Amino acid sequence: MAEQKLKGKTISFLATDMFEQVELTEPWKAVEEAGGKPELVSLKPGEIQGFNHYDKEVVVDQGLVTSRKPADLPAFNRKMTEEFSEGKHAGQKAEAKATAS
Repeated sequence: MAEQKLKGKTISFLATDMFEQVELTEPWKAVEEAGGKPELVSLKPGEIQGFNHYDKEVVVDQGLVTSRKPADLPAFNRKMTEEFSEGKHAGQKAEAKATAS
């Protein structure tokens, strides 16, 4: 059994949608194993949606384009322009409205 260094303590984790799953779940487990009580603090009530990191130069999910590092930018830019030209994808939420300052 692991040493209970955090016994009786509540440890809060701040996260919101699109956090990397492992960056929450692994520290969460470590707190539990050390006897602490993990608690999620978020910007909205209910469940939040994380994602699993893929070690690829570009990943696309319903029109959201992400990449890993600056060296991936050429591939990111190609995919980004392709996705934007396709328009809204099924499953995407309503458009955000830009505000002028």
